[in-house]
Formats: sequence, C-alpha cells, structure tokens
Amino acid sequence: MKSKIKKCPHCGSTSTLPIAYGLITDKGHQKNAIKKEWVWGGCKFGAIGTDHCNECGKNFGEIISYEWRSKFTIKELIARADARIEMFERNQKK
Repeated sequence: MKSKIKKCPHCGSTSTLPIAYGLITDKGHQKNAIKKEWVWGGCKFGAIGTDHCNECGKNFGEIISYEWRSKFTIKELIARADARIEMFERNQKK
C-alpha cells in the first residue's frame, strides 16, 4: 500500500497534512483540533493547494483558480447592458 504522507517541496519535511475544503461543522473542527488530521483551507476547493507543511507552514499541491474572465471588455459589457435597458424601457411603453 502506498504511503499517504507527502514530502514538502519547500523544506523536505514529511510532517504534512491534507487541506480540507468546504463547510465543516463545529463538531468536525473540534474533533480535528484534538486529532490534527487536516488543515482547513476555506470554502473554495483547491484555492490554496492540497497539502500543508507543519514545519515551514507553507501550502503546496495543485491550486485551482476561480478567477472569472469575461470574453467581453468592460465597455462591451456596459454597451450590452445599456441596450437591454433601452429594450426593456421600449417594451414598458407599449
């Protein structure tokens, strides 16, 4: 069976923990405070990596970007919104 212990790429330590994401109950946090089986990474999955090093305090592993990018420029988005407002206003007058 393959070991689940990962080596920190920053300092080489094997004192690492997986990062848990999502809404975790108070009971889950309390249980983990005793057992120290994971580090909470927040609500956005993968935002800071997959693992945490207890020695150097750095996170590592795949980071998932949630940055939203529009295919339109700000000016184009404003023009589209203005056109929809005008269309809405014309339909209200009918």
